[in-house]
Amino acid sequence: MTFTYDLTDPTDRERVRFYLQDTDSALEKFDDETIAFAISEEGSWQSACIVLVMALIQQLSSEPDFKADWLAVDHARALKGLQALLSELRMKFRISGLGLDTVRYVHRKAYE
Repeated sequence: MTFTYDLTDPTDRERVRFYLQDTDSALEKFDDETIAFAISEEGSWQSACIVLVMALIQQLSSEPDFKADWLAVDHARALKGLQALLSELRMKFRISGLGLDTVRYVHRKAYE
């Protein structure tokens, strides 16, 4: 598992890392292989961003909130932030909220 982030000659992987702010190897959210897989599966780095944010939301949603003495962990704020990021990226990249594909408009020829 590797981590690469070099903006001198950015690749699609660096673009995904930039938009997800996964730029610190010490706090890595995704390894290079996972990002490459998402890009390959989704067909674009923009769609890969959406899928990876959705993966973060799913991962965080499965983590239980807990309280022990003075320590309390509640994931609601982080989930709200990720959901806002997801909406923002969908709007920026013009990717439908109904699915993971870009919106395609179908036009029918008008008959006279």
